[in-house]
Amino acid sequence: MFYIVNPKKLGSKKLRLLLREGDTVEHDVWPNLIRIDSWERVNSRHPGNPWKHMSDLYGKHEGETVLITGSGPSLKDCPVRPPVTTLAINRSIRRIQADYWLSHDADCYLDAKDHPHAQAAKKVFSISMHETLKGVPCTMIESNWRPERWKDPKTRPLYWNETTLGWAITLAMRMGAKRIVTIGTDLSSAGYWDGYLQPGKDKAWLSSQHYGVASRMKEMLSDDERPHWMDRPVEIVDSSFGAMPVPKLKLEDALAPG
Repeated sequence: MFYIVNPKKLGSKKLRLLLREGDTVEHDVWPNLIRIDSWERVNSRHPGNPWKHMSDLYGKHEGETVLITGSGPSLKDCPVRPPVTTLAINRSIRRIQADYWLSHDADCYLDAKDHPHAQAAKKVFSISMHETLKGVPCTMIESNWRPERWKDPKTRPLYWNETTLGWAITLAMRMGAKRIVTIGTDLSSAGYWDGYLQPGKDKAWLSSQHYGVASRMKEMLSDDERPHWMDRPVEIVDSSFGAMPVPKLKLEDALAPG
């Protein structure tokens, strides 16, 4: 991942909309510098941190059903401690006692890191958050919109469609999941399971964000796009009964053994 950022321009009136209220601006971003946030480069710049590469998780849950939780309204229908391996995305960790906590957003991490569920879960975060994660034991993921360009399966990035859900599905597949189930992934204007709304934002903004995610998931899960990321056969079903473009199953049926 490359960053070319001029903080003076970001602070100007003309481009101030590029920053959201409450966003974390990293301290090592300098004008006219290209920063390469690959696994090798990040570790060479920050040696000695307790970080693992995402390939450490590959095959850990071979043949299992894996549940991925988002923060949509249907999350209230999910048991607090699901009976299968669970990957909680972003703020859904506040409700779900998950095995893994996934995030691509430093602000989300800072907001939820002290919650008991977050502290108990294994942490899997985007390598772009490395400045925030100094000294934090976690697994780091790399992502790209065309991961198949990397020929080595262990170093190949996860699929990036500008959503955490996109790379979460790719990671679950590489962890060995036979079936991936999603809930809380309503991707609608209904909001979050607990009514949360980001500071400074309104429901119209939230609705537009979810519409964008729904469009990107529709593209990712299309027949044309699947060959770019689907390294192995995997069944994907949705228990949100929302906009996820995959077959629907009631959660109890989706998580049933066999």
